[in-house]
Amino acid sequence: IVSVAGCCALIIVGITLRSAMKGCVDKQYGPITNYDLIVEFEPDYEEITQEKIGRVLYMEDTQFTDLYHTDATFKVDDMQSAELFCGEIDEINELFRLDDWRSGKPLYATDEGVLIQRRMAETYDLDTGSEFDITIGGTKTVRVRVGGVFENYIGSPIVMSKGYYVTLFSEYCYSNAYLVRLGGIDRELLIDRLSNVDGFDTVKLADADRTIVETSTSMVDSAVILFIFIAAVLAGVVLMNLTNMNILHKKRELTVMRINGFTVKETKRYVLRETIVTTAIGIIVGIAFGAFITYRIIRKVEQVFLQFDRSPSVLAWGVAVALTILFTVVVNTIALKKVKHLKLTDI
Repeated sequence: IVSVAGCCALIIVGITLRSAMKGCVDKQYGPITNYDLIVEFEPDYEEITQEKIGRVLYMEDTQFTDLYHTDATFKVDDMQSAELFCGEIDEINELFRLDDWRSGKPLYATDEGVLIQRRMAETYDLDTGSEFDITIGGTKTVRVRVGGVFENYIGSPIVMSKGYYVTLFSEYCYSNAYLVRLGGIDRELLIDRLSNVDGFDTVKLADADRTIVETSTSMVDSAVILFIFIAAVLAGVVLMNLTNMNILHKKRELTVMRINGFTVKETKRYVLRETIVTTAIGIIVGIAFGAFITYRIIRKVEQVFLQFDRSPSVLAWGVAVALTILFTVVVNTIALKKVKHLKLTDI
């Protein structure tokens, strides 16, 4: 039972880890990150540059919203970097989904706190009403209150309304960027047109971190193959030895059955009854243990800026069950050939 469970659990761990890494990409880009670009420009107090950039985006029929976008750091137990989005929450929500991680419903706009991602809240034991220090521009440090926690998988965004910014710093928050959804517009052509506008700074791709995670996923593919190979070796060596020992232990009994008229198939079926029961129990134990240990691994390797898909992988369970049964069938097919060659002298 332990051998079968170990074989099954190894396969589940490998496939579920791959599914968890791939799942965080699938759940981030599209369901949450709906914008394609962050167009940054040099803020001017007369808003001339912003109007020119906005005019280009409007003429190209893109969907966009302006905001103040900058790097920030926050401190709870230690210092960590973050990405600040400061603008109209309702408009940001159309391009970057801010759904409550518990209810799945959109978070309401608030001027009484910042919105943080779930992984940050879990890491530092934060929730609505908690407070922590945030530094913007390297010099402006204030203590902020958590106004809500949203679901997010990749990156470390902190979202703030312009009203709350004014409350914190007693100064107006000037926009320096646009979140842009292309909607089928040629990206390179748009960037070329924007680069001709005075005050244009740079363009950041929304899925810049996607390649890093996908590269890690491809590395996990090798681990999955390794786990399946180890499971096959486990089945081939351990199960084969256990089955041979079982037949050797029952050799006298099986020989008597053959002498008394039992066919080879009937004798094998008798031996297989125990194998079927132990395999079934082993698979059940393996699924439970594999799912548990994989969840623990996922939670251990997650970072403040990276949350994996923690959903159970039914596909992994199905593949593990199928391969475990296949390994068991192959091993028993080979081992049970001895039943045909039992002799009277074996009694």
